[in-house]
Amino acid sequence: MMNSNDIQYLISKADDLLRNCQNAIILSKHGNVLSKNGQYNKAFKLFERSLQLQPDNIITLTSYGNGLSKAGRHEKACEIFESSLQINPDNIIALTSYGKALAESGNYEKACEIFE
Repeated sequence: MMNSNDIQYLISKADDLLRNCQNAIILSKHGNVLSKNGQYNKAFKLFERSLQLQPDNIITLTSYGNGLSKAGRHEKACEIFESSLQINPDNIIALTSYGKALAESGNYEKACEIFE
């Protein structure tokens, strides 16, 4: 099993490799890894770079929104989820994540509408 030092070492090596990366999928996937390890600001930069390359990528938008929500930035997360849902209003993962972010921000009424 890997310990946290091993994970941090691998993340730093990946950061080096991705410095000039122009592949939106790879950037988004590494953003997920960083977000899951609590490195939100670095993750957000990668999600933003990925979205510059593929602005309508629902997976990246949803991952970005989830990271923002985990970091307590619920208002921005809701904006990102709304962007994702404009592209695909039936995306169950984005809908669920949006509803959760709304509830966590205290907007229970709108969250209930999402979950109905």
